[in-house]
Amino acid sequence: MKKFIFSIITIIVLLLIILLFKIFAPNFLTSTSQYSNDDVANLILKGVENFDNMNNVSFEIQTDSSKSRHYYKGNKFKMLLLESFQPDSENILSAYIIDLDQKKQYSIRDSKKTLVVQTVNSINNGIQYTLAQHIESARNPNINYQYKYEYQYVKDESLEGKDCIFVKQIIYAFENGTYIDINTGHPEEEIYVYWIEKSTGFVLGISKMPSNMDSATPGVIIRNITFGEVVDSDFEINIPEDYTIIDMDELRKKN
Repeated sequence: MKKFIFSIITIIVLLLIILLFKIFAPNFLTSTSQYSNDDVANLILKGVENFDNMNNVSFEIQTDSSKSRHYYKGNKFKMLLLESFQPDSENILSAYIIDLDQKKQYSIRDSKKTLVVQTVNSINNGIQYTLAQHIESARNPNINYQYKYEYQYVKDESLEGKDCIFVKQIIYAFENGTYIDINTGHPEEEIYVYWIEKSTGFVLGISKMPSNMDSATPGVIIRNITFGEVVDSDFEINIPEDYTIIDMDELRKKN
């Protein structure tokens, strides 16, 4: 009789364990897949390392208005317009090239048959480096910046077959000696969100959504990233003879 009662109790205990596992296991599994703010920051910084200081990188960017290819090699950058989705694209740049050795930018508009030349001193390495700068600033304990940025995990999400985390940007304003989340009182206002590939740390998607939401549609997609394929000839400037060359530096001197 005692063995029978013991067996019944054992079965009941096992059933309770199974029931509790079914109830709490999904939540446990979800929580272990989450990324802390530091995890997200480190993943973004990993993406910068993988870009290898943009030494020889190329990728495609698609927005709601256009599709373009971007090339980086040493001190040179090029944007080449592949396709425009705007009905009136007369003023859109067809391409522009930055050569920091010459400190020059060459902007080409095929629709107007013009090449505009002007002095520049820097190259924008793109959103990956912008987020990294925000992270490094937020981690600096010696400077009270007016604003600091954090990147907060929302959920796992796939973007064009890539395994990503979906994160939102939190902005803190420095007020009365402390940092305050500026979205707390205005949850309906839109904030930036990003899709970050888990394996590489690359930012692959950008959009905006109300801060109290947890989903968005990408407004910018970065795809077809390649390394070591950019060559010097990609930055050659070949324009027809009937194009007008406009030197902005000379125009400024005259004005």
